[in-house]
Amino acid sequence: MRSILDIASENGIKVVWDIHAFMGGSSNGTYTGVWPSAPQFWQANFNIGNTSTPLTEAGIWVVEALIKWVEEGLSREQRNAIAGLCLMNEPAHLSVGEGWAEQDKMLDWVGRATDLFRWSTLPQTGMKLYINVVETAFKNMNEGFEQTFPSWWTEHTTADERSSWAVIDRHKYWTWEPECNGCDEQGADGQPVCAWTCDTPRGEVEEHLRGCITRWRDRFGALFPDGLRAVSEFSAGTWRHGPTACRDLDLTRSYFQMQVDAFTEIGIEPFFWNWKMPYGPIFQTGWSLKAILGTEAEGLPGQCGGDAGGEAAELLGGPLQPSGRPSAASESRLTQSSGGLLPGRRSLRRRPAPAALPPGRAADWGRAPRSRGCGCAPRLCTPGPLGSPGSSCSLVRHGVIEIFLASCFPNSALCDWLGHVFAHCVPSHVFLSSRALADIGHL
Repeated sequence: MRSILDIASENGIKVVWDIHAFMGGSSNGTYTGVWPSAPQFWQANFNIGNTSTPLTEAGIWVVEALIKWVEEGLSREQRNAIAGLCLMNEPAHLSVGEGWAEQDKMLDWVGRATDLFRWSTLPQTGMKLYINVVETAFKNMNEGFEQTFPSWWTEHTTADERSSWAVIDRHKYWTWEPECNGCDEQGADGQPVCAWTCDTPRGEVEEHLRGCITRWRDRFGALFPDGLRAVSEFSAGTWRHGPTACRDLDLTRSYFQMQVDAFTEIGIEPFFWNWKMPYGPIFQTGWSLKAILGTEAEGLPGQCGGDAGGEAAELLGGPLQPSGRPSAASESRLTQSSGGLLPGRRSLRRRPAPAALPPGRAADWGRAPRSRGCGCAPRLCTPGPLGSPGSSCSLVRHGVIEIFLASCFPNSALCDWLGHVFAHCVPSHVFLSSRALADIGHL
């Protein structure tokens, strides 16, 4: 963390430290550390040591430690590179109706964390506190948020604090808004599932998006009329399913600019999510700022030996084609695949089975892909539709196929492998076979 601050300081960049995961999981998502299990942060105690201590209390200890570290553990240059802190990302996100978190308990914790920052020396240094909340943690979702949080906000912060260090911070992704998203996906009835399709005339799309952005922006301003405001996550993604999202780079660039202009027009500080997606070519045009700026290198880094990454990128047609589709040649090759290596292409280099695999598992290492997914050296396969029994993650548009780089395990380990898997899967709807999960467990 100090090295990041050193680099930021040397280049005139400001950093906001945003804690995204807490012990036991404080929200529901793949990044929580406990997914796909239910989050435990809001309801469980320690299961070692003093088992009467709630995990929420341990979360307060983390906040105290971070504040103390920023106050006492950094050089002046490092501290000056920090624009602010966010002490919990999306607290209790997706908890509504799930039983693992309560709205009032979440707000109480946020209030306690805010007090710790308030009582520190950091507000006097000009550092800000980004207080992030998300509608999916409130009863009745958006309606509950609007009925509850604006009044909580004014009761727990003063006008002076709101104008100096207390930032109301929200996230907004229209990709999940039925009235605003765009895609080429159809439902069981054959009708489009999104508000507009990728072949809708550009002018109509931009007018539609501008209306969505402006309405939400104006409502944000009305609910929180004074003080510092931020949208610390937004993107130019049009739909949550990468293969059927609208990936025309000119469109997503325009979409990005519309949001930045709308937010800054009334003083909302915008942060794009995220900076780069080197392992996610299918998502780059909507979710990589480097891609939108035209500086994202095309193709996947070949970190698994040989030119595995390069071949994967070539097969997928490259991430930044204006149409957002694989090239005709790539699409033909993809469609021809029937479960093994593509016809006429050399086999990518295999590696020995990792020593971590238990006895009896090593024999499976390197076998041809089976219907339960690709668990071998880099191979291309076409398992069943997304979510079908035993599927490991599959996409069907344009014959796009999943890539499992299990041979990365000995060197690049889990992160590289999952990076490639998630790059070609729907991020929030990934299905891993029992075999894949077992391999992960033995790393």
